[in-house]
Amino acid sequence: MELTSTQKLLMNGLELFGVEKDAMIVILISLQEEEKMRELMNYMAENQQANQEDILEQMVRIKNQN
Repeated sequence: MELTSTQKLLMNGLELFGVEKDAMIVILISLQEEEKMRELMNYMAENQQANQEDILEQMVRIKNQN
């Protein structure tokens, strides 16, 4: 299955932040909705010093939103 443009952008951003491949996969599986992926990308843009742990914590927050 080919990645969408949003998934590709998110993967590129995660790579720039030094997120490990395994964590990238978890994030993509967890945030399947385009809107949620964009929300994580916005978080990363606003928090450029975020590390992998910060990004994973934000992913959980986004995933648990209604």
